[in-house]
Amino acid sequence: MARRGRKAQAVPVKGGWEVLPHNMGSTPQTGSRKELPITKPSDIADIESSVDTESTNKGRPISAINKAASIAEMLSATTPVAAEEDVSSADEQDTKTAAKKRKRQTESQTTTDYRDYDLVDPGHQPKKAKRKARKTKDNPYGLTPGESPFPEWKAPSAEQCQKVYDLLKEMHDDVPAQAPDVIPSPSLEVTGCGEVPSVLDALIRTLLSGAVTFGGAAKMLEGLVKRFGILEEGIGKGSINWNNVRESPLEDVVDAIRVGGLANTKAKSIKDILDMVYQENIERREAYLKERNTGEQASVFAASDKTDGQKDFEILKTEHNILSLDHLHGVPVDEAMKQFTKYPGIGVKTSACVILFCLQRPCFAVDTHVNKFAKWLRWVPEKATEDDVFSHLEVRCPDNLKYGLHQLFIRHGQTCVKCKRSTVSGTEDWKMLQDCPLEALLDRFDKRQSKAKPKKEPTMDKA
Repeated sequence: MARRGRKAQAVPVKGGWEVLPHNMGSTPQTGSRKELPITKPSDIADIESSVDTESTNKGRPISAINKAASIAEMLSATTPVAAEEDVSSADEQDTKTAAKKRKRQTESQTTTDYRDYDLVDPGHQPKKAKRKARKTKDNPYGLTPGESPFPEWKAPSAEQCQKVYDLLKEMHDDVPAQAPDVIPSPSLEVTGCGEVPSVLDALIRTLLSGAVTFGGAAKMLEGLVKRFGILEEGIGKGSINWNNVRESPLEDVVDAIRVGGLANTKAKSIKDILDMVYQENIERREAYLKERNTGEQASVFAASDKTDGQKDFEILKTEHNILSLDHLHGVPVDEAMKQFTKYPGIGVKTSACVILFCLQRPCFAVDTHVNKFAKWLRWVPEKATEDDVFSHLEVRCPDNLKYGLHQLFIRHGQTCVKCKRSTVSGTEDWKMLQDCPLEALLDRFDKRQSKAKPKKEPTMDKA
């Protein structure tokens, strides 16, 4: 058994106590520490005798503690008036000092350290923004629907968003500003960001494209198509046969997407998602059939918003073994976000992309490029997470600019050499690069800087 260390000897504390130990009260606070007249031993003896006499006359014994208290009370009564005035003066001085201290504390709380932010409408942002929301079991990503996690951070304004949009749109005029009226048929070669008609197809395609290159994601999609096939006709035509994927062993799914990267993790997430969707589809079908027979409203999610034709369509797809999440069309953005993020491997970014591109609802999806520019433009605090950037921009950015800014930030991040992580500012090569239209607005605080020092001009020797 390990020997316990010996306790260090306590060091007596000398003087300066404002609060006495063991709940014995507080000491009087003196200001000028003017010395009071010392009470003589004879005075103490007289007072002690007086206390004993008073106790005897009352016919009851007095304890040591009560006796000491009585003596202390009488001693305080014999204190000269001049000393009382000095203590009172000290108390008054301490009161003023405390008031000044409280005033300084109040000023430090209300005065914020600001940084310049001069874009269209000059404003100021606090360097250290306090985050409002916290992650909980019911809110694992710490989302703040309807409000920013940084309520004191006022950028970006609608004018600032419009200004950045206009500058980027002028340079990248081929980037679509609005979602298409009709979503194109799903490509069998490119995963994309979920801009396909089927919600489940969009969700898994977006999952495949996360944390890998575009080429890697495309290879994974091709592997799934080759291994499990697509729906050739009828409902869901053109989508991957996700029910075939669900019924196949996990190893087969891993082999199909191994070429793209993160195969084990993504394959397990895909299998778990498909199992959950299948079970939900069965429950929805049973609830709708029960509603037909009893007339009682089905209790499944969003059932009250569906027409009889939409409910019949859901039943038909389930009976044909077509997995579907199309019942999420038309639900509010916040509700759709909750529904998507409950699936394994699906985070805020993936959910936002599906909401924006498939459900065609305004939602500021934040990928690596969006996150980078949001910080360089000082639209969010420097240390904000991607999920916090999403929650903040979801509130601050106008709905009509969310689709366009998302697309423009991605295009600019891919093509502007000065905004790529690989380039180094301050070098000779940097000076030769094409100008960035956002140059005057960006603070690339985390970009690599040149360590080269300017050469000193030669000096002439004195004669």
